[in-house]
Amino acid sequence: MDFLGIDIGFGTTDILVISEGKIYKMVLPTRGQQLAKQVRNYQGDVYIEGIEMGGNPLSEALKGKIKEGFDVFITHKAAATINYNFKKLQERGFTLISENEFKSANKNKALTIHTADFLPDRLNNFLEGQNISTNFDIVAVAVQDHGKTKKSSTEFRGIWIQEQLKKMPYLDSFLFSETQIPPYLIRMKEIHNHFKSFYPESRFYVMDTVFAAIQGAIYSQTTSANIISMDIGNGHTAAVSLASEEICGYFEFHTSAITPTKLEWAINKLIKGNLSNEEIWKEEGHGALTRKPISVPYNIFVTGPHRRLITETNLEYYFANPLGDMMITGCVGLAHGIEIREKIDLLFPF
Repeated sequence: MDFLGIDIGFGTTDILVISEGKIYKMVLPTRGQQLAKQVRNYQGDVYIEGIEMGGNPLSEALKGKIKEGFDVFITHKAAATINYNFKKLQERGFTLISENEFKSANKNKALTIHTADFLPDRLNNFLEGQNISTNFDIVAVAVQDHGKTKKSSTEFRGIWIQEQLKKMPYLDSFLFSETQIPPYLIRMKEIHNHFKSFYPESRFYVMDTVFAAIQGAIYSQTTSANIISMDIGNGHTAAVSLASEEICGYFEFHTSAITPTKLEWAINKLIKGNLSNEEIWKEEGHGALTRKPISVPYNIFVTGPHRRLITETNLEYYFANPLGDMMITGCVGLAHGIEIREKIDLLFPF
């Protein structure tokens, strides 16, 4: 069973390839980081077309370009990368244009950008150059999706996650086949459409990055029945409490707002089952849902590029390194989720 797993985070894009019984791994800068660097280094106007992608680094770079006095022209579809509210975009100095206007514009003295979280054709060319097959049975991608709403996107992310947990309190609730993606998760839908054009015969899955990492962090761990699994990422910090695989509670923060004291406080309340959504909001978090406490003994597993934050707490913990590599935790979570869903082996015997 050949598999391609891609975890697109804030700072890096992590890739796991299983082909013909062999495993290959790559860690690359995210496309958002790459495009942001191009924008910062270019002295001139910018034209943008494409699809929605993770946009924070690019968004900040474009806002900086506008402050420098340059024009930023962007198509409506690509504009969702920056903000779903087009009126706010125009107030910030962005010029919205149609696809036809983009095609007909004179862009000789401007930087042209195509927004997309990943370019599968470049990966395929590289793999084929290494004599690695790209005929994958399954393709899976993890991205973070706040969801499209008229409300605050920060608030809505907490809402849709809590609704999923109320319907089905298991990590499988955040793994979507191509027919299961909720209509409000636009970034995931765009990822699906984008990748299917390159891998039309592959079965496709998409998962939220946070829950892919949380699932990967506990892969093949010898643990008690009760677990805290946590991802301290570049953008977000999230944790779930599990009892015999059932999610008993969840919380999520922007990593920039978390401190060791705040992290320890949230975890202890998660364990006790008395952490409220309102408390997390007051502490600048995305949200929380605690369904019930977990009992001792329990183990805490931590992954993510900022995982060392937990060393400054009084908590006992284990650093996760599935397949011996923390950087592909999300990819392993994707693969393991699909193993459970389809009742197949992807990661064994690695």
